[in-house]
Amino acid sequence: MKRHPRELKVREFQRKLDEAFLDVLREQSDDELTVAEQVQAINNAAHSMIASTVKYQISFERHGNFETPGGQAPSETEPE
Repeated sequence: MKRHPRELKVREFQRKLDEAFLDVLREQSDDELTVAEQVQAINNAAHSMIASTVKYQISFERHGNFETPGGQAPSETEPE
């Protein structure tokens, strides 16, 4: 199977994220946070970024702009 040319860039980005997570986790002393607390913090940070990105992408896909909320019904001047 031939790989898409952007796949290498995606893998490199993932590697950098993995390293960043490990660097932050290594900075924690053993008694500061439990593993579950660390995972919760990572999850919350990722969730916040993903939710914001998806919110604006949905607005653009549904309305052709980033200003109209994605959940708003299309106006009569907007193509459906």
